[in-house]
Amino acid sequence: VRVIDALDDERGIDADWLAQRVLGIAVDADPEVIGYENLTGSHLASVLANHGWHDRLRRITGARAAAGVASLLVAVRNGTVVHDGSEELALDLSRAVGKSFGDGGTVFHRLSSASGGIPGAIALGAGFALAADELLA
Repeated sequence: VRVIDALDDERGIDADWLAQRVLGIAVDADPEVIGYENLTGSHLASVLANHGWHDRLRRITGARAAAGVASLLVAVRNGTVVHDGSEELALDLSRAVGKSFGDGGTVFHRLSSASGGIPGAIALGAGFALAADELLA
């Protein structure tokens, strides 16, 4: 697993700026799939679709993300997944705790005693959800 880019801004992130940044990453990295969460990522998905990435976009629901986190936790316990040594990802994972999600699966929450976000952990769980979907397709 490799971290391509990460950003966090307590003031919020401009949707157009983010969409252009992700578009640039997509052009450079040429990913097989690009996941997005509909509530916060619909504008991003629209911009990417308008630039020819429609066939690679995958919407991630809460249930799918929860299944991905559960799969990630099993893979970590079994030693079948490792990350690239990214300090930022390691910090995110150290601040995250898994909690049961509604009908099954697990979601990441930030430890109440930790400061800082957990976007890397959340993205990794979403990536596991997308990978499972692609393998089963």
